[in-house]
Order: sequence, then C-alpha cells, then structure tokens
Amino acid sequence: METLVMPMNYVELQEDEMMYLDGGWNAGQIVKNIVGFAAITGIGWVANYVKQIVATNPGIGFWEMTSKIGGSLVSGFWALPWWAKIAAIGTGAAVVYALGEWDLF
Repeated sequence: METLVMPMNYVELQEDEMMYLDGGWNAGQIVKNIVGFAAITGIGWVANYVKQIVATNPGIGFWEMTSKIGGSLVSGFWALPWWAKIAAIGTGAAVVYALGEWDLF
C-alpha cells in the first residue's frame, strides 16, 4: 500500500471549516423564488384575469383594479369551509417558508 505524500506547505482543515454556514430564511430569496415561479407558471393566468377585468370595466384605474382582484380573492377564501381555510393558511405559511429557505429558481 502506498502512502500519500503531501507538499510541505499544505494546510490541514478541520471538519467545521468545511461546513456550509450561509443559509436560513431570507426575504430576498422569497422575492427571487416568487419572480421565478410567476414567470414560469402564473404570468399567463394573471394576465388573462386582469385582461378580463379591464375588458368588463373600461377606464378602470390601477388601484380600483387591484381592489377588485383582492376582493375576489378574499371572497373566494371566505367561501371555503373552515377546514379548507386552515389548510390554505397552513399551505401558505409552508410556501412562504420554502420560498425563503430554498433556492428554487
């Protein structure tokens, strides 16, 4: 069996020096992941929904359109049964955690 011969000027690293220390929840990571997710899956759906609102309400302003979209989302949430509301809130919390914790896009 041969022995490994190291150069005279090598540096020996401890195990804790080789660990990845950066990480954890990060708001910037959420923004990056939401942008990536929207670009891949949701942008067409959102654009179609906004187009329908603008077509049915000519001359609508930005804030009025935003309030209509938000109102429809809130109405849809309150129409759910109690167990679905709890599941939706838990899922939303898990998604926010995952978007801040992992690099998805």
